[in-house]
Amino acid sequence: MHFIKLLVILSIIYLPFSTIASDYYISAAVGNDNNKGISQEEAWASFNNLEKITFSPGDRILLHAGDSLKGNIYLIELQGSLNKPIIISSYGSGAKPYIDGNGNQAAIYIKNPAHIIIENLEIVNPEGEYGIYLEAEESGELQNVVLKNLNVHDVYATSAEISSPPKTKGGIVLKAQKGEKPSWWNGVLIENCNIHDLGSCGISIGSDYKVNKGIEEGEKTYPILGVEIRHNTIKNIVRDGAIIRQCKGGVMEYNTVSRTGLVAISNGMWWYDSDSCIIQYNEGFACKAAFYRDGAPFSIDNSSTRCIIQFNYSHDNEGAGYMLFGHDDTGWGNIIRHNLSVNDHNSNIAEGIGAIAIVSRVRDAHVHHNIVIAGSETDYVLGHRSWDGFPLEVIYNNNLFIGNGKAKFGEHVLPAGKFEHNLFLNVPNLPKELKQDNNLSDYFSKIAQMQMIKTKASKMD
Repeated sequence: MHFIKLLVILSIIYLPFSTIASDYYISAAVGNDNNKGISQEEAWASFNNLEKITFSPGDRILLHAGDSLKGNIYLIELQGSLNKPIIISSYGSGAKPYIDGNGNQAAIYIKNPAHIIIENLEIVNPEGEYGIYLEAEESGELQNVVLKNLNVHDVYATSAEISSPPKTKGGIVLKAQKGEKPSWWNGVLIENCNIHDLGSCGISIGSDYKVNKGIEEGEKTYPILGVEIRHNTIKNIVRDGAIIRQCKGGVMEYNTVSRTGLVAISNGMWWYDSDSCIIQYNEGFACKAAFYRDGAPFSIDNSSTRCIIQFNYSHDNEGAGYMLFGHDDTGWGNIIRHNLSVNDHNSNIAEGIGAIAIVSRVRDAHVHHNIVIAGSETDYVLGHRSWDGFPLEVIYNNNLFIGNGKAKFGEHVLPAGKFEHNLFLNVPNLPKELKQDNNLSDYFSKIAQMQMIKTKASKMD
């Protein structure tokens, strides 16, 4: 009996200690930095005490709803666990807590974040360069970063006065730095955010570790994995809406992007130096073509492989609805399919741009089952543009191009474009080998209507 009691005592002594999560409260209205900060009644007044805390999995930093705070949240090695993320959020009822970065580099800066959630906040930083800046360095794999239900605006105001502001600064930025130990994220979710009226970029994600560009044979790569950007509104952006680089297996879906490129050459949402990534079920409109270049809501940029743009609705853009680039010869196998374009390329911008535009030495590309409906100002329905060389190989099949009597077929599309089972209606300069039977026009008009309805319905799921 005594032996059994001893075993019970020893088992209790050596049970692993379970960390009890803590909540830290901040209220500019009623708090005091001399308080303990661990209850609503003992809330702090600012972010100053956060740097003194060593946070544990499950801890929460809670800002009082309706309050306005100036300054920045600055945290190092903020790492929760799979079932106990560290959360930065709000408490109480009312408007989202309002954080003004007050000229700091970022309103929220976190180095090497993993298993964290940032939610239910309004963030501005007009005199700084970032709204939220998450940085990875010497970290290895960092899992599960979630940013949701945020209102991020009025960031990096001086970028509106620069003709080419950096693509690595803006509203929400994640950057993996190169070091002796590689760093990358596995699991990044940006969801239900309103990102607007800011510079330079709305969302910018990237790494110093390349995926395709400049990779030597046998060189190990460390792509950012599991990026999901969904159900966000991105509008009125100095440069790019969402520029996502060095990723594998990412998806941008169910977003609305508009009025990007207000100052600088840009596109709305695009992958660069990425592999097996998707843009789908988004709406893009009124994107600007600064300096008469680009201006598309959806793009697969240079050095990307096996990426897809599908089931999107683009309309009323100065540039193309859809673009594909191949400037550095390391991209291949990309697809543009099942998309709808209405009144795109409506500003008569650079030669070679159309409602669908293929730029530079693109190869092994497939464009199929898209519908392009020219508006009154659409100048080209399809274009190939040279950037140190014209496209090399693009297969077009089962696309419908409805012109307006003046919207043209790009002069440089042939011979790189290989065409099968496409229909061109009311396109005045169509090469004779591509002319089709116009008796099918009613049939294809019904397809166009169905495609529009399906695309819009998909966004509402």
